[in-house]
Parts: sequence; C-alpha cells; structure tokens
Amino acid sequence: MNLSDSLNLGCMCRTLDPARLRDQLETDPRLAGLADQLDRTHPHLFSQTVVFLDPQTRDAVAHAVAAIERVMSLPAWQEASLA
Repeated sequence: MNLSDSLNLGCMCRTLDPARLRDQLETDPRLAGLADQLDRTHPHLFSQTVVFLDPQTRDAVAHAVAAIERVMSLPAWQEASLA
C-alpha cells in the first residue's frame, strides 16, 4: 500500500469550512444567492474531505485535464458545442 492509499484509509481530514466558503462566494453583492444555487444545482461541487493522490494518479489527471482544455480551445469544437 502506498502513502496516498494509507492516508485515504486512515485520515478523517476535514478541510472545508462551509460558512467561510459561502462568505467568500458571496463577497461581491452581485453574487448574492450563489452559494444556495450551487447547493441546489451542484451539491457535490465542493468536498468537505480531502483525497490524497499518488504521483502517477495526479499526473494522469493533469494529462486528462490538459487534453480536455486542448480540445475545448479548438475552434471546431467551440463552434459545434455552442451551436
């Protein structure tokens, strides 16, 4: 078992302060109600727990995100997706 697996099994880490997140999301008065909207429409957008990744998994995620960003920057993809 690697370090990230051990930490994921044994650490009951809580990292998110929901009240502080709400305050930060709504710092700008134009964003009033955003936190409630996100709670309703994207209830799993923010996690209150941490997940540890081994370097290989981290790199795989980074490569996947980079590939998605490359595709999204293509004019043909933008045209098709926004049509």
